[in-house]
Amino acid sequence: MKKFIFFSFIILILLLFIVRLTTDDVDMCLDTGYCKEGLLLNTQSGQIIVNQENCVINDGTWISDRKYCNFRKVIK
Repeated sequence: MKKFIFFSFIILILLLFIVRLTTDDVDMCLDTGYCKEGLLLNTQSGQIIVNQENCVINDGTWISDRKYCNFRKVIK
């Protein structure tokens, strides 16, 4: 029984790791409007890297404690 629980736990950890690897941050950014610092985005004015300066320039709201930009009001 202990072996079964141990192997189930290992399989669960592996599945969570695989899901984390396959989650695309750019898709999540475009879906929710919350973009992680360092992402490369295509905009109408060209490519930008999400950081505090580009967030403010493109009318986003910078969330400094999480290092995210809220483009929700910009992306519609």
